[in-house]
Amino acid sequence: MNGNDVGTDTNSYTYTAVNSDIVKCITTLLTNCYTTNTDTSNSMTMTVNSNVIPTLSIAGTDTICAGASVIYNATSNVSDVSYQWIVNGSNVGTNNNTWSYTPANGDIVKCITGMPSGCFTANADTSNSINMSVNPNISPTLSISGNNTLCAGTPDTFTATSNVSGIMYQWLLNGNYVGTNSGSYS
Repeated sequence: MNGNDVGTDTNSYTYTAVNSDIVKCITTLLTNCYTTNTDTSNSMTMTVNSNVIPTLSIAGTDTICAGASVIYNATSNVSDVSYQWIVNGSNVGTNNNTWSYTPANGDIVKCITGMPSGCFTANADTSNSINMSVNPNISPTLSISGNNTLCAGTPDTFTATSNVSGIMYQWLLNGNYVGTNSGSYS
């Protein structure tokens, strides 16, 4: 190796390669009738690649409304990997870094990559998990209350009531917008 004798009288040689090492074998023929007593093999120049620690992460929303689908994206520091999407421990999806599905509440989504051949510290990597929260769909209801029979010149307050929170109110009087973002109108 590199012009120096290594190994012992066997047809195999094992060692830990260093980048640019040149390995070849020389045989010495022990019988007569050959035109030469030695033969030299081809040379192999070693290329030693650095080890890579694979990483994988997935992104996608973790809170949706019932019936909505989510698009998940996997990102790896290794190219040419295979992707296996997993929901609640079962294989789903296709060999793609992007995957879409309609989750159920409590689903746990993750991805595993299979590594191509090369210098990797592991044959696969598992992503972070996304725990899904699926909110039920609610049909909003809105009603107003107040007195609809009054004496002339008497003001009245109308109050809006809804079964959902986090909404804006817009009041109309005779089809025209009046008052904004309040649950009551006077």
